Amino acid sequence: ELAAGTQFLLPKRFGGSLGGGRAGMAAPSCTASSCAHCGTRSETLRRCARCKEVSYCGADCQKKAWKAHKNSCEEPPTPAQLEHLKDVMQKQQQKDMELRLRDMEVSRAAAAGSSRAAQGDRGGEKNASSRSRRATRCG
Repeated sequence: ELAAGTQFLLPKRFGGSLGGGRAGMAAPSCTASSCAHCGTRSETLRRCARCKEVSYCGADCQKKAWKAHKNSCEEPPTPAQLEHLKDVMQKQQQKDMELRLRDMEVSRAAAAGSSRAAQGDRGGEKNASSRSRRATRCG
């Protein structure tokens, strides 16, 4: 089970967040035409094989940049994984909605119960005073 408000962050090219308000991961600051490590501009750069978000001029730059890049490097989810995440999120949203509706019903019932109880107390006072009047008439 997922906690309410759980966010699934995906790269923006996959639609960003599946959980609502927060955006997905930020796009890399470099363009596809410059090396993410040394900044060399070229049309023959090679993309990271795992995330395909950043490009490098060669294996040497990729190795040097790996320590900084590895924390943000994520393999893109497969279409099946995306569908599963969407299904999980829809089920969680349905549960959240059911809980909110139930909480609203409980709150309404409690408010109605407290107003009835307040009316009952006043009614009890009236009944007690009318009984005492009847008692004095009969006696």
